[in-house]
Amino acid sequence: MLHKIRIALAVIFFVIITLLLLGVSGQLQIWFGWMTGIQLPQSALAGNFIAVIAIVVLTLILGRVYCSIICPLGVFQDVVSRLGKKKKSKSSFRYRKENRWLRYGMLVVFAVLMATGFYEIACLVAPYSEYSTVVTGLFPPFAVKSTPIFIAAVAIFIIVIVLAWKGGRTWCNSICPIGTALSLFSRISIFGTVIDKDKCVNCGLCEKKCKAFCIDASNHKIDHSRCVSCMNCINSCKKNAISYKLRCASKHTAKDKK
Repeated sequence: MLHKIRIALAVIFFVIITLLLLGVSGQLQIWFGWMTGIQLPQSALAGNFIAVIAIVVLTLILGRVYCSIICPLGVFQDVVSRLGKKKKSKSSFRYRKENRWLRYGMLVVFAVLMATGFYEIACLVAPYSEYSTVVTGLFPPFAVKSTPIFIAAVAIFIIVIVLAWKGGRTWCNSICPIGTALSLFSRISIFGTVIDKDKCVNCGLCEKKCKAFCIDASNHKIDHSRCVSCMNCINSCKKNAISYKLRCASKHTAKDKK
């Protein structure tokens, strides 16, 4: 059920934000303009710190649902990844250790650029800016008549598709500074995906379905800093050994059993 709810919300956000970027309807802007207003880091640049705080609190409670539902580039990667897996006979991912140097290096560079006023350069790796560049630069008749924007849109489009087609959420967990920033909070989120060792039969299905490469099935561990709360792992488990619940409660239960 959680998986279906997540997908439904992601589709709604993705479609409406895309239509808003295309400028299809003024009425749509009145009703749903807030969806673009809560995108990071645009909300911070606009002085909408209530939205920034709300996203941080949401991440502290539920994990990186911003990345799986609200961020249009994240949802776009999910679509590409799903299409890529349908074209292959072996549709599976494998656990990978995080590349901390790349992740946090990109975050530091992004923070320095933002702090020194180089907003346009910094936004080249910000997910909403990238998606808006692709939409406004490639889709006629609404495409912006600008050669630099068109070139940037083509480059971003190709890079994201190549990475998502083979590597799922590689962009989110290796390059995107917003995803890395939110990972600092999701690491200690109240709710999250948890593996029940007693029910787990080590089939590895959850790991194979994890496009964030964050589930180490053999050791029953999940890297919550990289988990985007997509619920794919929960939907794939045949033994109900993985669920989305209070993480602190699961720790206490494990200690009691021990």
